[in-house]
Amino acid sequence: MGADLALQPAPLDELFEPPKCLTDRFLDPPSSQQPSCTEKPVLIESYWCYSAPDQAPAPSELPALRNKCITFISLNNFTKCSRPTLQTWSTLLSLIPNSHLILFCPEGSHRDRLREMFDNRVEFVHRLSFIDYLAAYTRADIALDPFPYCGGATTCDALFMGLPVVTLAGEVAPHRAGASILSQLDLSHLITHSADSYVQTARDLAADLDDLSKLRQNLRQRMLHSALCDGIGFTRDLERAYREIWRTHCRVGA
Repeated sequence: MGADLALQPAPLDELFEPPKCLTDRFLDPPSSQQPSCTEKPVLIESYWCYSAPDQAPAPSELPALRNKCITFISLNNFTKCSRPTLQTWSTLLSLIPNSHLILFCPEGSHRDRLREMFDNRVEFVHRLSFIDYLAAYTRADIALDPFPYCGGATTCDALFMGLPVVTLAGEVAPHRAGASILSQLDLSHLITHSADSYVQTARDLAADLDDLSKLRQNLRQRMLHSALCDGIGFTRDLERAYREIWRTHCRVGA
């Protein structure tokens, strides 16, 4: 019997490491790890590597200075605009006189419902060329991140065009993209954790046009000098992570 037991195969969890998941400490902070997670996180400095578009126009003067009103914008895929997101944005606009929203939204009857929700203070755009998409940011002052599923590349584009992005961070990685990106730029004050704090953060931004204007002029350079735009550093970090994964695999399989 003892010999038979000795020939039994070892449990799978002793032979194989769980799949690896590349992430960063902001997307997956240790405090938020779920015990049921089947993937083992491998941390890199930044999950995001942004390639600055050559054709991007220079950040414009803050539109609010000439318009005398605040313009918000969201050019994210409209499917990310959940009902709580739209209700929060509607509340925000109702609290800031004369403010309005530029919203990426396909054509359809839902636009009528949105006009009613936003008291006709919404402008819809759809199917823009990339150049026109970037140019749209020159017309707005503050970008709004949808939730719970946040933007990624769209958030980077808005920041590159000089717009601060207000985000609401959740408990899992797809709900923390904005938090991860903003943390790389030392803009953690734009990361919120409830609809109320989201609205208040956006209102605080809108109330200080001097600060908003200064931020608009330095955000691009801040991005270019951050880990977000460090392609060489990102590649080296990724190679380090791959080596770590391979060495672990070799130790377990030995």
